[in-house]
Amino acid sequence: MKTFFIFTLLSLAVANTPKAVLKEYNNSEEYLPENFNVPYMVYLQSSPEPCVGTLIDPQWVLTAAHCSLPTKIRLGVYRPNIKNEKEQICNYSFTVVHPNFDAKLLKNDLMLIKLSYPATINMYVGTIAIAMEPMAFNESCFIPTWTWNNYKNLSDPDILTWINEYSLSPSDCLDT
Repeated sequence: MKTFFIFTLLSLAVANTPKAVLKEYNNSEEYLPENFNVPYMVYLQSSPEPCVGTLIDPQWVLTAAHCSLPTKIRLGVYRPNIKNEKEQICNYSFTVVHPNFDAKLLKNDLMLIKLSYPATINMYVGTIAIAMEPMAFNESCFIPTWTWNNYKNLSDPDILTWINEYSLSPSDCLDT
């Protein structure tokens, strides 16, 4: 049920996202205006691979526990491979890994990161909307992420893209 709640929480972004962005297309850049970003997305620059997090509070980021600890936390990012003047770079003071995290099975794969200071909320950096009720079963969810157009070892991703998933029933979620 915890996974269902987290999935519901993270998938609510669809309600506040421009419809043009939600079109399924391999190269989402054709639909995105220059410097478009998803305000609650957090780029966790780390080695060997970066991770994505979600700003759930001005001082807290939710991400996967299997992610390496970030060397740099970037908020307000459009394309991680390009630095922009609107992004905020933060450090963190500590992390909280789910007490039942299983690295082999990736169960309870959740980690909270406390930023050293609260993010400045503006049109480029914001928190995700929190679900007050569970999503309906099999509802379409668009989950934003970054990927590489041409992967180069140790490079930052260069494309904002979307994954289309469907919500699980509470019983299926418990079995996951």
